[in-house]
Amino acid sequence: MNTAITRGARALVAGSLMAAAVAAPPAAPPAAAQEDLADRVQELEQELELLRRLHVATDLRFELAAQKLESQISGNMEAANAAAEAAQAAGEAARAAGEGGGGPGVEMKGPEPTFASEDGGFTMSVTGRVHWDVGFYDEAEGQDLNDGSNLRRARLGVKGRIMKAWGYNLVLDGGDSAADDVDIDTAFVTYKGLKPIALTLGQHKAPLTLEDRTSSNDIPFIERSLGTNMFVGPAGGKRFGISAVGNTDMIWAGAGVFGEKLGVDAGDGADEQWSFAGRLAVAPVNEKSHGVHLGASGWLVPEPTETVESRDDEGEGTGLYENGKCRFRDRPEFRVDSNRHIDTKSVTAENCYGVGGEFAAWSTPFWVASELHRFGFDELGGGAATERSFDALYLQAGWVLTGEGRPYSMKKAAWSGVKPANPVGAEGGMGAVELLGRYSHVDLTDIDRGEQTNYTLGVNWWLNNWVALKFNYIDASVETGGEETEFDIFGLRTQVKW
Repeated sequence: MNTAITRGARALVAGSLMAAAVAAPPAAPPAAAQEDLADRVQELEQELELLRRLHVATDLRFELAAQKLESQISGNMEAANAAAEAAQAAGEAARAAGEGGGGPGVEMKGPEPTFASEDGGFTMSVTGRVHWDVGFYDEAEGQDLNDGSNLRRARLGVKGRIMKAWGYNLVLDGGDSAADDVDIDTAFVTYKGLKPIALTLGQHKAPLTLEDRTSSNDIPFIERSLGTNMFVGPAGGKRFGISAVGNTDMIWAGAGVFGEKLGVDAGDGADEQWSFAGRLAVAPVNEKSHGVHLGASGWLVPEPTETVESRDDEGEGTGLYENGKCRFRDRPEFRVDSNRHIDTKSVTAENCYGVGGEFAAWSTPFWVASELHRFGFDELGGGAATERSFDALYLQAGWVLTGEGRPYSMKKAAWSGVKPANPVGAEGGMGAVELLGRYSHVDLTDIDRGEQTNYTLGVNWWLNNWVALKFNYIDASVETGGEETEFDIFGLRTQVKW
């Protein structure tokens, strides 16, 4: 098209020149004819230049239009390719979710399934634990301690959150004393909208002691120490009540008001026991590899549960209610045999109380912990109350041979379980091995109920984050009424959690 314009312009100039030559009047002087012809040529040259410029401008417009069209085509192709890649990735993710069996909104945290809404505001996890104990006793002459096994815990429950700010937990337990029945172990609702404080209502653990706040899945030994169990007995453990707990990076604090455990009936119109419990802990040094923990806790039962003076053959109360009774007792850090070798018996008391201090430190792979407790009651009798107090102490330490160390959690100001760096089942994995030692002592001589001392050696094999084997050897010594009895315990626990 541009070439045709050029050719046409040249033809137009040539034709014009010829026409001018032919049409020139014969009578005109030669000089004038030449001047006219020069002017005409100049005009035609100007027209030719104009046509040339028009040709260049037309070429430029065509070139710009072509470049713009090419850019649009390239952009559209890139967008189409990106959309195709995104669609392919989404399809692969959907197929992977379908092949995994979880489906949208389901996540497996180890063996624990967790269901969640799309925005994460609602969740539900299925949790549980099984602790199976097998034990043998080497008792002195005249003693009859039972070898055998005990399904210490068999728990199954659900937990989760509602609209992120609310949490819930419901756990049933068919183990230990509930072997022929199923009890409610945990049942509570938590509000977390007042961070860092969480409010909890329902049956949950009272905020007491380093050992008691450590989960039964994570405690170093098969059982918590004598002193801890006796200390928390009248007011600790899991009870129905309300509490407030919060923590920073260095401080943990909790306090609550509690009644009886679910399923405990004061009976025959007696008032239910109420207790107050609180704990404060600090970790001035809290690094993963090393740290120090200090804490204190205490509780008070201002009026122990009332008891009936007498009952008829059908168990109905026939007499007046007396003042409540307090009692401190425990089995020797193993639960296969049911004998409690140290026991204050039930004592009529105006009130019961307990206070204790905590210390722990760790430097991977070593750790150490100790607690000192004082507890007692104001015994009623003879018209006046007599203060009775008892002491308990434990000192325990551990060494994780495989180097992992024992984790400490500021969220509960307590220990967590050892997590193997090379779990059994992974290539070359042998799990984590932990060596333990503990000294524990309880003194009830203030009412002539004797004292007990235990020395324990233990080995834990943490196969992975969910399965563990624990072996304890306990050298127990009990002194009551001036007589001392000794016996050895060999205990093994197999435990799994999810």
